[in-house]
Amino acid sequence: MVRLTAAGERLLVEARAIMQQAGALPSIVCGRDREPVGEVRIGLPGTVAEILAVPLIMRCREEFPRIHIKIQEAMSGYVRDWLANGSVDLAILYSTADAVADGIALHEVLMEEVCLFAAPGRLSSLPDPLPFRNLARFDLILPGRSHGLRQLIERHADRADITLTNTIEIDSYSQIKRLAASGIGVGLLPRMAIQSEIGDGVLQACRIAEPTLERRVFLAWSQERSASD
Repeated sequence: MVRLTAAGERLLVEARAIMQQAGALPSIVCGRDREPVGEVRIGLPGTVAEILAVPLIMRCREEFPRIHIKIQEAMSGYVRDWLANGSVDLAILYSTADAVADGIALHEVLMEEVCLFAAPGRLSSLPDPLPFRNLARFDLILPGRSHGLRQLIERHADRADITLTNTIEIDSYSQIKRLAASGIGVGLLPRMAIQSEIGDGVLQACRIAEPTLERRVFLAWSQERSASD
């Protein structure tokens, strides 16, 4: 059975509210009193798609059976571009800087915590939360430098005047988790991306402090295109 985390539930509520409005617009414009119908294209970053895509599709099938949900998954930068060029109707973005196109509306839905994680037992001797400066001690498995999460981590490292050791660079959350579970290094990912593995005992996580690693998550849509476009 697919279950959402608390963060996923908040995302789902916000996404459903916007989709209900978008789906109803054609009926309102045409003067027809009928249930919402049409296609809604949603762009999701991998970390969000992993917990939200299946429950979102299943619930929409129950509540809005005539709305067809199309999920497109990619790194956040690509999702932003899809929204800007009209390839998707709704998107999840990680910061206001991602909304570079004019006419993009943003609604903050949650703050996402980023955690250090590794194979069980590897982090047991560490304080929890772990001061950010201590990340310089580890061999890290991180996304590439074009990835928004990597840029966030590097900005904090520059402010703390530390150099991070990046032994493996890979733009795949699933592979980062597999490599960390194998013991080859430690990773940094949003907690909701590793929640399932933590619950199953595959990974162990540790919070980061001084500063806390967080990024804002927004539901985004274009104000320049109507739902019937």
